[in-house]
Amino acid sequence: MNGGIALWGLTRPVQAEELLRGALLRLGAVALAAGAIVGVVLGVVGAPRTLAALLATAVVVLALVVLVVAGVRERRPPGVPVRLDRREEVLVATTVEGIEPLLGLGATQVAVIEGAVPNATLVPGARREPLLVLTRGVLELDPLELEALVVRTLVPWRLGLARAMAIADLADRLLGRRTRRDDRHRRLAWELDVATCSLTRYPPALVSVLRRLAEASPVEVPGLSWWLWTVAGDQRAELEARADALEDEPWATRRSTSV
Repeated sequence: MNGGIALWGLTRPVQAEELLRGALLRLGAVALAAGAIVGVVLGVVGAPRTLAALLATAVVVLALVVLVVAGVRERRPPGVPVRLDRREEVLVATTVEGIEPLLGLGATQVAVIEGAVPNATLVPGARREPLLVLTRGVLELDPLELEALVVRTLVPWRLGLARAMAIADLADRLLGRRTRRDDRHRRLAWELDVATCSLTRYPPALVSVLRRLAEASPVEVPGLSWWLWTVAGDQRAELEARADALEDEPWATRRSTSV
C-alpha cells in the first residue's frame, strides 16, 4: 500500500521522502555554491574569517529555505483560460466529482486552459485541495479516457508526492536539467500509471491516453512543475513503452488470464 492505494505489481513504490531527499541534496548543492561565492567575496574584501563564515552559512540556509518555498508556493494556472459551454462544464465537473471519493479528496478546483493536446497538471491551490489544470484537448477524449487522465493527474496529490515532485522540478531547473528525463522520472511515471490502473473504472483507457500523447509528442507546456504534467517535451518512446507494458500486465488492465 502507498498512501492508502494498492499499487499492483510494485514491490517498492516511490515515497515522498525519497523524492525530497534527492531534491534537497540538489538544492543544497545550489545553496552551498551561493554560500561559497559569498564567502569568497567577503574574503576578498578583507572581512574577518568568522564573520565571513557566519554570513556564508546564513546565505546557505536562507537560499535553501527560499528555494523550497518557491517550489511549493501557491500559483496561478498558466496559459489562456477557456470558457466552457454547458455540456463541457458538466462533463468536466461530473468526471472530477466522480473521482474525488476514490482519492479521498474534497472539492477539487479545476481550470481549463488553451492547448490542443490532451494534458493536465496540478497546482497547489488556495485551500488544501489541489487545483487541477486541464488543456482544452481533454474535451476531445471519451469519458473513460478523461477519467483515466484526471485520475493519473490527481494520484500524486493523493500519494503525498505532488509537493515533493514540485521541489524536485525546481532543483532540476536550477541545475539545467528541466527537460532531461532519467530513470527517476521513468520509474515514477510507471508507478503513477500503475496506481491509476488500481483506481480508474476502465484501466485500458489509460493505455489509450498514453498512445494519444505519444502520437502528439513532443508536447510544449506552459510553466509550473515540469514533473507534474502528464506529458512534457519529447516522450514518444517512453509513452509507447509504458502503454505496451500496461497492456502486457493482466493485473494492470484487470484482464482475465484464463483461456
